Amino acid sequence: MIKMKTLVLLALITIAVIIGVIVQNEEVRTGGTGSDVVGQPLFPALAEKLNDIDSVTITSTNEIFTLTRGDQGWTIAEKADFPVDTAKLRQLLVGVAELKILEPKTSNPQLYKKLGLQDPTEQDAESTLVKLNAGDTNTIASIVLGKQRPSKANPGITEFYVRKPETAETWLVEGRLQLHKTARSVLDQQLLNLESNRIKQVTIAQPDGEQLVIRKETKDATDFTIVEPDSEKDVKSAFEVNNIANTLAKLSLDDVVALSDVDFSQNKGFTAELSTFEGLTVSLNTVQSNDETFATLSARVIEEEPADQEAIVEDNQESPTTPTDEPDAEDIRTEAATLNKRLGNWAFKIAPFHINSINKRAADLYTDEEDNGE
Repeated sequence: MIKMKTLVLLALITIAVIIGVIVQNEEVRTGGTGSDVVGQPLFPALAEKLNDIDSVTITSTNEIFTLTRGDQGWTIAEKADFPVDTAKLRQLLVGVAELKILEPKTSNPQLYKKLGLQDPTEQDAESTLVKLNAGDTNTIASIVLGKQRPSKANPGITEFYVRKPETAETWLVEGRLQLHKTARSVLDQQLLNLESNRIKQVTIAQPDGEQLVIRKETKDATDFTIVEPDSEKDVKSAFEVNNIANTLAKLSLDDVVALSDVDFSQNKGFTAELSTFEGLTVSLNTVQSNDETFATLSARVIEEEPADQEAIVEDNQESPTTPTDEPDAEDIRTEAATLNKRLGNWAFKIAPFHINSINKRAADLYTDEEDNGE
């Protein structure tokens, strides 16, 4: 009899637990109000106010950072005011403005964690708070974003659980929003963006004095050749030689700090100097700091000797002038000044795979055996 009573009690407890779970899930699925706004923008008036926004604050459990619009454009305060990737910023702002409501969810704060919508400053919180501001005190829009998943109807669209910090309601919304939770992820990471056929020569100099020089004689040449040190040995891989110049030409940062935060007088590393056929020279100076490679970049123009202007005319006919898109000397001076203004005040952390592609010695590129001409 006692055993039967125990079984009945356990059955009742099990039923109660199941009912509780069902009720909780039902609250998450259908809680809240506002079914009349399904299909409408989460922020109906935001699209008209995007141009008024002058700062964006993003808060997650690991990081808080602010994007600010000023005289130098959009910059990141926590990254020594280095420029923002404006394409990513635009996508963020438009993405928030175009979020559309799919269905209302719970209004019970005890269920926020289930949707990843708890306070973003809590330890291990999945949520991210995005605040769009116009001025120091006017927040145009504020949203907490939680768990997300691809839309079943359209994989190019993402579904998010969201809530507005000032209200209890939560929503399932959809849009093309790409969320960035770290300041590093919204940096303008492209340092150099030179076409590879412009590169004439690259010089790599080591702290011990060893030097490697690779060069192209013409813009149309397919491969760089090693001109210093000269050797009878074969080159292991033309790709690795070319990759030195190609990596420099498209160099990107891994992170950035203020120039004053890195001591470039200690632990000096290699230097790289890239020269173009038009006379632009870009110098990269590196140091090792806490097992990481930091670099500065600077640009200058090397003026070439004026070419002989005496025209050779045959049969009393002038050679026709061929239109060209080649930059002139003034264009190159402007390019150098622009690079120095954009890159001169910071030290850039360069990713190891970029360093490994650039920092080569002759021994890395030549085979061990000499070519005997057989």
